[in-house]
Amino acid sequence: METSALGKIRSASADEVSGRSLVARQRLVIAGGIIGALVASSCCIVPLVLFSLGVGGAWIGNLTALAPTSRYS
Repeated sequence: METSALGKIRSASADEVSGRSLVARQRLVIAGGIIGALVASSCCIVPLVLFSLGVGGAWIGNLTALAPTSRYS
């Protein structure tokens, strides 16, 4: 009888561990989804923020830091 009780305890603890890992995976997927959504929306938010700060295309066109790497200069 002790072995069957011990077997039940072992299987219960294994279920708890798999349940915890499932919750951890779900949290990781949720966090990844949120981070992915923020990164995907940054292509629209960053230009809007730069434009509202007064950084426009004409100002950016005057930057010459990357001019040596340009093929068409």
